[in-house]
Amino acid sequence: MKKMIRPGLCLLATAWLVVFGLLSLPPAAGAGEAAGLTATIKDRGVFMEYKFVPDSQRHVLALTQREGEAKFSNGQSAKYQAYSLIDAWVGKKGFRRGYSILEFSDGSKIFYAWRADSKRNQENLPSLKGSGNITGGSGRFEGIKGTVVFSGVQDRPSREDPSRARTTRAEFTYTL
Repeated sequence: MKKMIRPGLCLLATAWLVVFGLLSLPPAAGAGEAAGLTATIKDRGVFMEYKFVPDSQRHVLALTQREGEAKFSNGQSAKYQAYSLIDAWVGKKGFRRGYSILEFSDGSKIFYAWRADSKRNQENLPSLKGSGNITGGSGRFEGIKGTVVFSGVQDRPSREDPSRARTTRAEFTYTL
């Protein structure tokens, strides 16, 4: 003799599974609620044009483009591009102003403008420290607003690595 499962019992079991499934999900940030992520950005120079300024010894203005990858604390990664203007005194200090783009595998993007101070660290490698504002996004980041704080250091001396590969740690705070 075949036993029949009552439709009411199936409905009740399904409802319990849905409720327990929803309760087991991690809490999501609500719209407008601040969230934060950290990223490690590995990049290198792909275009650098320098012009020495004749006002003092080793004063230089530069236009640069960098490319690389950002790996985020939530496991995501993104293609990284940065465009910057540099006003510096070679081997001493400098100021940078730039614009960066993070492009994720689904095509979504985050854009941010930034400023940074640069100087030599204890190992005499160029380092930078700065902050910026997220200026917009596309795809799943449409409407994003927020800030970024970062610091980085060139991986090796320029004479050993003309691309001036750099590792930067960035902290993003944002709302969607």
